[in-house]
Amino acid sequence: MKKTRKKLFTALATGTLALALLAAPCLSFAAASETTTATEQAAAAEITYEQAREIALKDAGLEGKDVTWYETQKDKDKKTKTVTWDLGFFLDDTEYEYEIDITNGQILEKTSEKMSAADKAENEQQALTLDSILKANPDVAITADLALETALKDAGLDLSAVEVVKNNLDNDDGIIIYEIVFTKDGKKYEYDIDANSGAILDKDTESAADDD
Repeated sequence: MKKTRKKLFTALATGTLALALLAAPCLSFAAASETTTATEQAAAAEITYEQAREIALKDAGLEGKDVTWYETQKDKDKKTKTVTWDLGFFLDDTEYEYEIDITNGQILEKTSEKMSAADKAENEQQALTLDSILKANPDVAITADLALETALKDAGLDLSAVEVVKNNLDNDDGIIIYEIVFTKDGKKYEYDIDANSGAILDKDTESAADDD
């Protein structure tokens, strides 16, 4: 703004002092507006889960009407800090999983493999509520990684020391939660984490042998 003000003060010699003083705030306001617009445009550039699904389906050579979705959630890589859409769907007995960069739609990782009967049953159960959750809450605030970190911190454990059994998005009587289950040294830890606030809504610890 120094160069602008110098030019304005030169013009003051002709008797335009009042007009010059009014011009400076206007210039500042215009610059602020441009910055806000750029920020809004950057946020809007993030791809939606619908767009991420289309990318995955096109890559797999499949159509949405033919597949069943059991996972669609935001996640964040701890090392690269990259935020992704993590997608999971199946057709017949084949399971597909994709990680897609939320900022540019690039496929970062993908797998396809035959499902066991147990895996298919679990995926079918997870698929029952997924679409209704996403339609009502397309942009949950908490990532799966952050929810898991919250549960591990509460349990006083480190990710490297546990086996994560489950970390799924679910609808619990209208509240969107992450259902998290992990085990360590024969103990099973279960947590329900609010997907929008990150609050621990419920937790339980028991012997893993109780599942046998």
